[in-house]
Amino acid sequence: MWLIFGVSIFLLKLPSCQTLPMLGSCFVNGIVSPSISRANSVTFCSNADGGSSLLFGRFTGNDFIDIFCHRNSTGGMTLFNMNSIQVLSIARTFCEGGWRLMTADLNGDSNQDLVCLRADGSVSYLLNTDGGTFLTAAEQNINASFTCNKTLIFGDINGDNKDDIVCQNEDGIIHFALTNSSNLATGLFTSQQTFPTSWCNGTMDQIMKGDLNGDGKIDLLCHAERTYLRSALISSGASFEEELFEMELEVCGDENQFLLVRDINGDGYADLVCKSSDLTGTTKIIHNKPGEYFTDQSVRNEFRFCVNGGPTNFYVEDVNRDGFDDLVCQTSIAKRYIFISRCYF
Repeated sequence: MWLIFGVSIFLLKLPSCQTLPMLGSCFVNGIVSPSISRANSVTFCSNADGGSSLLFGRFTGNDFIDIFCHRNSTGGMTLFNMNSIQVLSIARTFCEGGWRLMTADLNGDSNQDLVCLRADGSVSYLLNTDGGTFLTAAEQNINASFTCNKTLIFGDINGDNKDDIVCQNEDGIIHFALTNSSNLATGLFTSQQTFPTSWCNGTMDQIMKGDLNGDGKIDLLCHAERTYLRSALISSGASFEEELFEMELEVCGDENQFLLVRDINGDGYADLVCKSSDLTGTTKIIHNKPGEYFTDQSVRNEFRFCVNGGPTNFYVEDVNRDGFDDLVCQTSIAKRYIFISRCYF
């Protein structure tokens, strides 16, 4: 068991869930564990004004899920190496000025690369070839014939273990392009295609990614007007095919709720995570039964976690590398904390 505690971050790994109270669900708040060692104390990503963001992924060439801190205004970067339990300051800046920083494995080496989405919809990237330091990586632009000024998503569309790009512009048109790792220096993406219809383009509509049919490739799901799940674009490897359905979403329709799509129970099918960003902190899990696309919306789990947690500080990541997603809450009340909760189904 380990603990990281400093001015800014509290990170807790749980023992086996059989030793913790179940509280009526398979997730528990990790703070209930009575035996915590505070031997490892660091300051990491301390900034109570919300000017930094956290990213999770494999950055240092091992199986550990590291935590990456990005200063949104200055572009400063810091990495917490979960293997060595050390903080690594990165001696360069990237994606400064409040632009959105994302991660993706663009070249299929199992390490996360950095991708910057600028305000004008253009995209640049740094390949992670230096064990997470990015010292020698040259910033390169993605030479695509489209801009991504509404939605940008990365995920493996064709099953080659490299993340591809899906982009929606302000007109609602969806473009996507497959990675071409042999041509990294001259544009990275080839086989650019456009989905022929304007899809999921309402004011409150959201495009979400996840493997909905268990084939190892990302699909796209439309969360429409906060209250509906509307047709999915299912990846066929080189294009998308529309799966027509529309159903009212029985949870996550309130203004203070937001939806995430992740495989919570490790069965290969993307599930729904509905989070309330108010004082209740209610989190609800709906599982995707194979072939049913959430037609059974019975809530598998419901519990209180991450009070006042919103889309910018609530994460679903496999932090303890057991193959199952954990819930991570980054709060900001003078200090910042992260709580990880996980039980096995």
